[in-house]
Order: sequence, then structure tokens, then C-alpha cells
Amino acid sequence: ELSPPSKAEEWFPANHMANGFVEAAQNDYLAEDDDAFADGYVFIGLKKLYVDRGVYTKWIPQDNRGTLVYDDAFDLSDAAAQEAYLRLCDEVRAAPCDSEGCRKVPGRLVDPPTVRCLLVEFAAERGNVTGAAFEPELAAWVAEDPFEREELAGFVDGELKYVTVAFKTTMRDEETSELVQEVYDEWQDLLRPFVATAPASLASCEGERCTLFVSTCGGRDDCGLAFAWMVTQRELVRGLFNGLAICAPVAFAVLLLVTGSLTVALLAILSIGLVVTSLLGTIKTIGWELGVGEAIAGTIVIGLAVDYTVHLGHTYTAAAAETREGKTAAAATVMGPTVVAGAFTTFGVAFFMFFCQLTFFTKMATLIGGTVGYSLLYSLFFYVPLLALVGPSGKLRSTAERLRAMYRTCRGGGGGG
Repeated sequence: ELSPPSKAEEWFPANHMANGFVEAAQNDYLAEDDDAFADGYVFIGLKKLYVDRGVYTKWIPQDNRGTLVYDDAFDLSDAAAQEAYLRLCDEVRAAPCDSEGCRKVPGRLVDPPTVRCLLVEFAAERGNVTGAAFEPELAAWVAEDPFEREELAGFVDGELKYVTVAFKTTMRDEETSELVQEVYDEWQDLLRPFVATAPASLASCEGERCTLFVSTCGGRDDCGLAFAWMVTQRELVRGLFNGLAICAPVAFAVLLLVTGSLTVALLAILSIGLVVTSLLGTIKTIGWELGVGEAIAGTIVIGLAVDYTVHLGHTYTAAAAETREGKTAAAATVMGPTVVAGAFTTFGVAFFMFFCQLTFFTKMATLIGGTVGYSLLYSLFFYVPLLALVGPSGKLRSTAERLRAMYRTCRGGGGGG
């Protein structure tokens, strides 16, 4: 069973200077640079991201990504809301964490001294302001030092639309998706009780669903994408297994349609399944984990597992010979050399990627080479012998030919009646 990565993705070989630099920065000093850990923000006042499915297309994901919908009920000017916001600051500062992803301060979601609370900083200079005077005073305060303060208070067209609690998390920026998911779940467990008891002006409700948004990106150019990348990694791995799940049924349907033989199609799927499972077993044996590189490369090479078996099966059914031995000989002699030549050319393409420095390309080369090797092995020395033993004999017609014959028979029968 392949498992998610237990450590951050490495895009260079172990002896590459880039990896050495990162490891030295993380392990050879008493304290790690704060830049190694993700920034964090809890947003209050955001309702949802509305995406118009009529104009958005997943094939052009950078366009029409949606419109941020603000909570019209959001209001931080009254005393009850401000008290709740300050309570949230205290809860964030003391938030516990049971995940191994919380590394900088074990057992804590955030580094307590880094927590920035808007009302605390604002009150230190302007005092406690509530009511109608609050928003103009806050806008003037933010304008005095926009670079430092705009991450705490979001003004849109001169109106306060949201506020944040900003902090430095104890999670590394480059963390495994599994640990990032654990940390994200810890945040949800922390925020859920607050939302349940917060005033309506801070709960950000959409119907019966109320939530606050936690992010590693506060809107600056250098913002982190840990939570967004967590979803991307999960979907890439899911895409690999979806590709495997789709590949077998489609290959079976095509073979059955073209050959018209259930036996040939079933034996082909058995051979393809052995290619895929042998390749995945090899990946596990050499110590690989199912990371982004493996997921992307694995999705690309799925088609190679089908290629040779499909060609041999089609040649077997199209052979002029009617005996099982004659059809097997035709498949081996007519298509066999072509399959071997195709394997050599495909492996030749992969060969040059073994010399790349990026591990993504060396992994792809390994996957392509392994797929070609197992496909050649199982198609010629498993699939073809099986056809020789239990393959269909006689004149074989494709499904299309059978349907045309049935159509002609039906028309002829109708005309006679």
C-alpha cells in the first residue's frame, strides 16, 4: 500500500547542494528562521467565494475564479463584538495542537509572541472606541502605516469589510500534505466553538452554516499556500487512482468492441492489471511514497500499461488463421517485433531523463522504464501464452461486424414478412 509522503517533497537528489542548504538551515542551528514557518490569518467578515459556473471553466483556471462575498452582517463597532474578537485573540494565542506538524512550539498551533490582534494594537494608540466613531478612527489608524496594518483590517471602497487575527504558525511552509491536513483540522476544531457562541456580527453565516476562514495567505505577494497546496496534493493523488479506475473499464470496453471476444478482453485486462500492480509494488519496494511527482508521472504512464496488450489482442482476433495456434503465431510474429521495437524506442526516450537533476524527471524515467518492462514481460510471456491455451478459435468477428450482421438479418426478416 502506497502512503502519502512522510516528509516534504525533495525535488533534487539527496547529495545536491540545494538539499544540503535546506537541511543545514533546519537542523544545524539552535533556532530555525521564522521564514521557514507559515504565516497564518483568521479572517472575520468573509462569507464565501461565489463562482459563476456559467463563465468559469476548469481548463482555464486562472480566469473567472470567482467573487469574494463579504458578510453584510459583519460589524466590529459594538462592545459585544469587540469583546468576542479579543476572546478569539486569546484563544488563538493559547491554541493547543496535537499534530506532529506543529514543530516550532510543540503542542501549540501558533508562536504566542507573534499573534497580532487588531483591537489590542488599535487601543494602545487610540483607546477603546465603539459605535459610529469606530470605523473612521480605525481607517485613519490603518492609513498611518498601511503596510503593517492592512493585513489586520480590510477596507474595500472605504468600508470595513473584514478583520483578521495574524500570527506565525508552528507549521513549516514546506510540510507534507498529511500533516498540513492535521493542522488544518486542528484549526477547525478551535474555530468551531467560537463561531457557535460569537455574536451574529462576527459569525459569518451562510444560511445555517457559520464559519471563519483560516489561511496561510494574507493577500501579500509573498503569502504562503500551505492549505491550498494541501488540496492540490490530495487531488493529484486522487487523480492517479481515478485514472487507474477509468483505464481498465475503458480498455475492456474498447477491446470487447474491436475484438468481439469476451475471453480476449478479460485476459487483456488481467495482463494490464498485473502490469499496474507490479509497477506499484516496485515503487513501494524501492521506498517511494505517493507524493506529487509520483502522482503526476504515474498518471502519465497509465496509458503505456495498456498499449502492447491491446495491440497483441487485436492482432490475435484479426488473424486469418482459425486455429488457436495459428492466431497465436500471427500475434507473436506480426505484432511481436513491433511491440519490442516500440518498447525500445519508448525506453530510449526515458533513458535520457535518468541524467536530469530534478527528481521529478528521474522518477518519471523510472516509471516509464518500469511500465515498458512489465508491459513487455506480461504481454509477450503471459498474455500471448494464455491466448495460446484458452483463447478463442475460428473466425472471429468484431462487435461492430456482429451488429451489422444482426441489422442485415433483421432487415431481411422484415422484408420477407
